[in-house]
Amino acid sequence: MKHAYSDVGKKARAAVLATDIRAVGRPVLATQFGEAAMDDLFCRSEEDVLDHMEMENCQYINLVISLTKKR
Repeated sequence: MKHAYSDVGKKARAAVLATDIRAVGRPVLATQFGEAAMDDLFCRSEEDVLDHMEMENCQYINLVISLTKKR
């Protein structure tokens, strides 16, 4: 079976993964932390994904986010 994005470079794959993470996480995180922080957060997440992909032969990334309500 051929893996998705197997012919695409790691930087491009990292950008795709970061975009997917952004699509899922932005609505939740923006309500908690505000829209202003989102662009910087997801630019940094793309760099982190790329760093991880260069260190490991990763095929999948699981992201777990835990938020607690401020009192």
